Amino acid sequence: MIKRNLLGFKEVDNFDIDSNIKIAIFDLYKININRKLLSLQVFKNVRDIYLNGQLKLIYEKSFSYFDDLRTLSINANIDFNFLSQNLNFINFLNTNLNITINNTITMYFNDYQFPNEDICFFKGFPRNRFISLGPELYGTQCTCLNFWLFNNYFYDEGMKLIKDYCLNPQDFDTCNFTLLTKKCDLKLYETKSVKTQFDYFYDSELLSLFATILTPFVCVLGLVTNMINMIIFKYYMKIFVKKKEMNLMMYQFMFYNSILNFLYCFIYIFHLLNVCISINGVYCLFISRSEIVQYYEIVIVDFLGGILKVLSNIFNLSISIKRYVSLEKNSLFSKFKLNGLWKKFTFLLIIIFVFLVNIDKLLTSSVNKDNLMNDNYMGYLEFPIKNTFTGLFDSEFVSSGRSYLSKAKKPFYFAIFCINFVINDLFIFLAITIVDVFLLIKFKSNMTYKNRFFGKNNFDGKIKKNDEKNLRITTTIIVNYVLRRLLRFA
Repeated sequence: MIKRNLLGFKEVDNFDIDSNIKIAIFDLYKININRKLLSLQVFKNVRDIYLNGQLKLIYEKSFSYFDDLRTLSINANIDFNFLSQNLNFINFLNTNLNITINNTITMYFNDYQFPNEDICFFKGFPRNRFISLGPELYGTQCTCLNFWLFNNYFYDEGMKLIKDYCLNPQDFDTCNFTLLTKKCDLKLYETKSVKTQFDYFYDSELLSLFATILTPFVCVLGLVTNMINMIIFKYYMKIFVKKKEMNLMMYQFMFYNSILNFLYCFIYIFHLLNVCISINGVYCLFISRSEIVQYYEIVIVDFLGGILKVLSNIFNLSISIKRYVSLEKNSLFSKFKLNGLWKKFTFLLIIIFVFLVNIDKLLTSSVNKDNLMNDNYMGYLEFPIKNTFTGLFDSEFVSSGRSYLSKAKKPFYFAIFCINFVINDLFIFLAITIVDVFLLIKFKSNMTYKNRFFGKNNFDGKIKKNDEKNLRITTTIIVNYVLRRLLRFA
């Protein structure tokens, strides 16, 4: 579970709490709703209760003692399990015989469509108790189940609700409630499951938790392997220089790429300081929302880390090209040679380009100083606020509870973001893939040519060794490619 801290209140005898809470909003994850959570001493005057998230069970008398309750909204997983186990609490609402229309309790099941077949679950819905369970909005195309629930509201008053909420009140007479209830077979609906926004939100939190658990292992693996690479390449490059090795530049690229990967792994392992898997979750460091950690996330992880990633991908592409050129001397790539001033100029252009495509990380991110704000999947809260596509120095910067729909974004920042994505995650990825495929094809072609040569000269032993080498190197190329894609910074 992401949330282990289950909120509850201990009842104290002969002690009165001067509580005047009118509205209670709960964001929950797989917990039980009971009188310990909804303490009468704390919420005795509550009028509106909102339950958001994944609910395991609602005990039947959870709301029965709130005399002032007027609104009960449940934004949860309204599926078979919920409907079959959690509707008994409705029978304990408004049980006082002296109630009037002013005691109406309006209930909402958010994102629930009220299909007719679910009337099986509502056959025992209380009649004439001023309990309204209907759609969230007026002007809805109502189902027969909607009509059934409104008709149970309070005698003829239910028809007024039908006319208020439904676009099709005339369809009420077409509903055969007797036939619908006779067709009830709960076995037909056991597989029904409806996911809410909260379900997707907590699913993403679980994925974040999984990624957080893997991060230190992958980073340490990257640090160790790249450190080994640097030691090996530094030793052998001295030998290659003395022997004037033709592929010296390829080994230099590998050495520099190992340095970049090592730096990125070292930087990224401290990214865990900024991770917060839900505010009361199993992983949420107390400094995760501090300003210094947010500045580290913006400047070091996002900006500097982004530069290192792009440079590493460019080196990966260069290494793949060099490996291909070593097999195909007359390839198109072998004709492009940069020497002296042109080499330095090209390197400078690459550095400037990489810097510019990551500059938006600095300009469109901001430290969120409201560190007391709770998690809210609707508000999309971030610490820090990233990828706003609105400049840090613009007059109207995005607030912590931003909404993508209500703000006009700057095309310039959005263009930089898209260029970074296209270059780093699409173009270079496709280029490396294509070069590696050509490399594999050329290698197998060379090995086939050798086998023909050995075959003509009756070197059967060498053919067998050649085939084993072919398989070994082919496997190495494929594994190397897959690992580079899965562990891009390792």
